[in-house]
Amino acid sequence: MTTEIALLNEYSANKINEMMGFVSTPKPQIPVFKVNGSDDDDGLKAPKGTFVYDDGDRVLYATEAHIRVFFMGYQYRYYAKEKDVKSDASIIAPNFDAEFRSISGKLACGKMSKKKFEALGAAATKEQSDLQKDVKCKLMIFGLVSGTFTDLDSKKQVTLSDALFVWTVSQAGFMGMSNTITGIGKERRAIPSTPIKLTLKKEKNGQVTYYIPIPEVTSKTVKLVESNLEDMEKIKKYIKDTNDHVNSKYNEAHKQSAMNDAFKEVAREERKAAEVIDMPNDPLDMD
Repeated sequence: MTTEIALLNEYSANKINEMMGFVSTPKPQIPVFKVNGSDDDDGLKAPKGTFVYDDGDRVLYATEAHIRVFFMGYQYRYYAKEKDVKSDASIIAPNFDAEFRSISGKLACGKMSKKKFEALGAAATKEQSDLQKDVKCKLMIFGLVSGTFTDLDSKKQVTLSDALFVWTVSQAGFMGMSNTITGIGKERRAIPSTPIKLTLKKEKNGQVTYYIPIPEVTSKTVKLVESNLEDMEKIKKYIKDTNDHVNSKYNEAHKQSAMNDAFKEVAREERKAAEVIDMPNDPLDMD
């Protein structure tokens, strides 16, 4: 084996494909952090019950990680099950006071508050009922992760130190992570300066096994550095780009809806005019 081939084998699968001229998956704007084995994993080959870090060039996994949170927000998402129905997503917002405009033109992808939905009673349509069950509010965490990971391809250990990430927390981990992060603020500690140790707990619901993140706030405080400002700018850009895209699609949907309503009104007036023309003035005039 030549030296060149030996070196080539050290690269990740994505890197090799890119070098050979094959089309590779676009790199994420911000590297993705997730739990493999949660309720929303996508079939990664990493071991179940591990934290996964994917920057587009490599996939790393670990059973323990340390994070610092720079932004926590919420986003509504709907994953369509039928082929002829489109999935949907809302803007990302820091609290629930926001108007969660969505790509479809709906608010919060069509999900209503429990009180409002219950008030509909039997008047609720099938679509409203389905959306109430299928639309999920996601907790979005942006920050930095550190720890000792294993490269999925080479199986070599990789040390991450304050690596930028975005994490769409699973439903099972939603409240635990949200309460932990807000709890740091209530203690009057700077959230971006406070490390959180993450481990995973295995749970079982019937035949389904899944893993939930267990956060532990450390007593340590980390000082912010110049590079953290760059990280914050990247996070701001990610959120702005996402929200700009969603708002654009939301406006398009409403513009199209207004046009459709106008066409329907014109068609309705034309039908009325045709009925007037065709209607005889007196039944006796009919042959």
